[in-house]
Amino acid sequence: MPMRTGIVPRWKSRNHVAKQYKDGDLFSVELSDGSFALGQVISVGPFALGSVAIGPFNSRAEEPWTQSTLKAAPMRSPVAAQLALPKPLNKRVWPIVGSDQLPQNWQRTIGLDDLIEADYVGARVLDR
Repeated sequence: MPMRTGIVPRWKSRNHVAKQYKDGDLFSVELSDGSFALGQVISVGPFALGSVAIGPFNSRAEEPWTQSTLKAAPMRSPVAAQLALPKPLNKRVWPIVGSDQLPQNWQRTIGLDDLIEADYVGARVLDR
């Protein structure tokens, strides 16, 4: 039986983008004032609406974050846990600039299991 033309499987579609990130990846985010924030992929999911758990840091830079500026910056834990749609990571709007190991028991600290069970979408500020 000949294959029908014009039908493209989703995994071969031009609109389908493979994940460009993994747990622990660090990424740069341009802010409205022109400075750049740093974030980390906490978990790729599965979460509601295909979202990704990310953690923004309280670190800013005048230029986009790079591997060399990461080495000079003091690394701390993210200040919040947020579920975000993966499009900015996939489309490299938030470019991956490095990777760092997540703190041990990090997912339990932010209550990630509770978020998964509740089909939660949003953010949670972390106590310091």
